[in-house]
Amino acid sequence: MPGHLLLLATIGSGRAVGFVFGVLMRHPDKDPEMFLDELGVDDAYRRRVIAVASIRALARQAVDLGGAGMWTGTERGNAAALAVYTSLGATVDTESVFIEWNDLAEAFAPDVAPRTSS
Repeated sequence: MPGHLLLLATIGSGRAVGFVFGVLMRHPDKDPEMFLDELGVDDAYRRRVIAVASIRALARQAVDLGGAGMWTGTERGNAAALAVYTSLGATVDTESVFIEWNDLAEAFAPDVAPRTSS
């Protein structure tokens, strides 16, 4: 789909050793932003700048598509991811909270009443 990007990092033989997946999000009230949805590097190829190069490539693609910013999320304890992101100039927002629904069909079934906050 337009704006959905999957970039592969390969070695000389053509074997994929990493990837980054992002989605350019268009907003009605602000400039488009790239959501870095997933980043992965084969364990044997970590600490070889593959993650950094992959994120840079995704950012360049985002700029080419009109993106003004990029964002992602990770766990507080994911030191490796935080180190990569901050090495590329990212700001870590320690105030955000992620909200998730794990089973949409169940959570939003027609016969399920909304829960109230306590």
